[in-house]
Amino acid sequence: MSVGPRTALLLKTATPARRLDVATSYEALTQACSASADDAGQAELVSDSPNHLWSLPTSRALVIVHPDPNEGRALLKSA
Repeated sequence: MSVGPRTALLLKTATPARRLDVATSYEALTQACSASADDAGQAELVSDSPNHLWSLPTSRALVIVHPDPNEGRALLKSA
């Protein structure tokens, strides 16, 4: 994972289950970024409860990664 310094520090102190959860979220983030031509490098995890919110410093975007695609769509529609 090519994450930013704050997220890297978080992963060093997190439980194995939380690290796996963040890694899975980061994988979904990289897939979305490749589809949208964004750069996931140095992404920072801003929030991980209940949705993962990532900050992309290169494009100055915020990305929500939700574990359930249908709930994620509903969240975006209500925003």
